[in-house]
Amino acid sequence: MTTGEVLRAWMFVYVGNAIGAVSLAVMVFLSGQYAFGGGAIGVTALRIAEAKAGLGFTQAFFLGHLCNALANLVPVTLGNIVGGVSGVGAVYWFVYLRKRRSGADA
Repeated sequence: MTTGEVLRAWMFVYVGNAIGAVSLAVMVFLSGQYAFGGGAIGVTALRIAEAKAGLGFTQAFFLGHLCNALANLVPVTLGNIVGGVSGVGAVYWFVYLRKRRSGADA
C-alpha cells in the first residue's frame, strides 16, 4: 500500500467511527436510556465524558493507544495509529517482509 492509500483508509475508518459514535448517542437518546435510575445513568455518562474530555494530550494519547478512551479525538486517534502501525505492522513484517533464512522457506 502506498502512503496515500493508507491515509485514505484511515480517513474512512475515522469517518466511520465518528458516524458510529453519533449513531450510538442518537440511539441512547431515542431509547430514553439516559433517564434510567431517575436520570442517574445520564448524569454518570456525562460526568465520565467530561472527565475524559479534560484529559491532557499525553494521557489521552496513551489511553488511545490502549483503546480505552472515547474523547479528545485527535490524541486518541494518534494513539490508535501508533498502536495499529506498531502492532499490525510488526505482524505483517514478520509474516511477509522479513528475510527468511535459506532453507526455511516452505
